[in-house]
Amino acid sequence: MGTRGKKKSPVKLIVVLSVLAVILALILAAVIYLNNILDDINGGHLTDETAVVEVVSGDTTAVIADKLEAAGVIQYPAVFRFMAGMEGVDTNLHIGKYEFAKGEKYEAILYALKQAPNYRASVRITFTEGMEVSDVIAKFLAVGAENEARWTSVGFEAALRHDYGYSYIPAADVANRLEGFLYPDTYDFFLDATETELFAKMIANFNQKATVAGLEAKAAARNMTLYEALTLGSIIQKEAGKVADFNMVSSVFHNRLRDDWLLQSDAAVSYPIPKEERLPSCTYEQLNTDTPYNVYMHKGLTPTPICNPSIDAAVAACEPAESDYFYFIGYVDATTGEQITVFAKTMKEHQANIDKYLK
Repeated sequence: MGTRGKKKSPVKLIVVLSVLAVILALILAAVIYLNNILDDINGGHLTDETAVVEVVSGDTTAVIADKLEAAGVIQYPAVFRFMAGMEGVDTNLHIGKYEFAKGEKYEAILYALKQAPNYRASVRITFTEGMEVSDVIAKFLAVGAENEARWTSVGFEAALRHDYGYSYIPAADVANRLEGFLYPDTYDFFLDATETELFAKMIANFNQKATVAGLEAKAAARNMTLYEALTLGSIIQKEAGKVADFNMVSSVFHNRLRDDWLLQSDAAVSYPIPKEERLPSCTYEQLNTDTPYNVYMHKGLTPTPICNPSIDAAVAACEPAESDYFYFIGYVDATTGEQITVFAKTMKEHQANIDKYLK
């Protein structure tokens, strides 16, 4: 009689296949990891951003590699140290400040470290939420004058008309076209940068913040464009006392837009008024002056943003709280100094709040 071959156990087959799958996954992960290393070495992660790295006396190649990683110039300090050793750079380093592009080729970095430093003087400037483009330019000019930068009003006028490559920015001939896009933040600017490069850095920051927040998608979910969200966000930024009030203030404006009411924002009316003539509440004459920004006379949003808002305000424009409020007032608590916003559903309630808190 013949003998039958033993069938492989299904359990053993599953184990073998599982082991093979794990091995293949590990090989794939290793290949991806090695490709990422090679990309980093060869400048595959190069960006337009730069970083300044300072080499001081006593710095070893290991210390410099860690500084480069912390600055976002490289991703793999151990690989950089190995290449530096192979190149002999660790025995021929110059102290000083070096400017590198983030994602720069390792070869280019090593070459630069053997040369004289290429440092460019810079200055740190903070722009706060709600500043207008005119405020931003004024601050640039003031800081530039203190630091011998060659920034001029004429240069900024040209920068206002420059094409920055973003489809959501209005055309060059549109008044106030960059309002809303000069993102409020703290920046390090090179003193020899052009006025256009200064704006480009701020606009790139806005684009990055908007992308991470998913602002365009959030706006679309509310049947708004990104520009409309930014415009309403700028009004919220000016009108709300604090971030905690953004969504509720947004609900008031959305309720008014939904019911075809006037927005009636004093901040919007004030935008075209010279700053020295602006008041916390607009005068009767100002409210009755017909401009595209007078939302006591014209329904809908203003033609452009009225300031450069935070991303929180722009997102709040897309995500209003659920409420039946149509009115609000703001006042400063005399005891705590806190900005307080009080909401109302009806004109009667609103007038009562005015009588209680503002008189």
